[in-house]
Amino acid sequence: RKVGGMAASEPIRYHVAAAEKLDSLNAVSPGSVDLITAAMAAQWFDMQLFWQQAGRLSKPGGTVALWTLTSGYCHPSTYNAEEVQKILWELEHVTFKPFEPPALHIARKLYDSLPLPWTASPSIDVFPESKYVRLEWNRDGQVKPNAHFFSATPPYMVSLEKFESALNTASMTKSWRDAHPELAGTDADCIKVAISRLSVALEGREGFEHGRSEERRVGKECRSR
Repeated sequence: RKVGGMAASEPIRYHVAAAEKLDSLNAVSPGSVDLITAAMAAQWFDMQLFWQQAGRLSKPGGTVALWTLTSGYCHPSTYNAEEVQKILWELEHVTFKPFEPPALHIARKLYDSLPLPWTASPSIDVFPESKYVRLEWNRDGQVKPNAHFFSATPPYMVSLEKFESALNTASMTKSWRDAHPELAGTDADCIKVAISRLSVALEGREGFEHGRSEERRVGKECRSR
């Protein structure tokens, strides 16, 4: 809010509301919204209620764009890529497995099972299936040239410091630490162990080339690059 800014001729306004209660935002009129987006969040929504809200607020021909990321992969060009990938995989699928909430399965499968307006019950006819577009990048870690949504020149380098910082914000990290309070923050902390192993595998290099499978779901009118 302090940063402020303008969108076209209107000031940017910030509000907080649940995805299922968007019409509680008095500043947003029904039928006035061009674009509704959600990044790495729709798996937590009650999609039936979300689609109802989105339908009421969207302009005719407006867009809903949802995207997610799945399992983490190092780029094949990463130094010692096989060992780096093994460490990433063990952290996600062994260490974190007992603490993975069901909603994350939906994200990990690239929203294959996420309810859409025409699959919801009852169905919502504001967003026609004929306008639906699904785009995927690098599913299951299968890297294709120039196939990346977030970076124009993939792969991109992530430092171990930034990677550790990101992992520290993960919900499964918090759940693991809540279950192991005597280890949290020590050298035996699950994130400290993973970062230490990555450092050894990279032989002192500061980071690795990182990529993810990505998916966007777009409803109604859309123009994609």
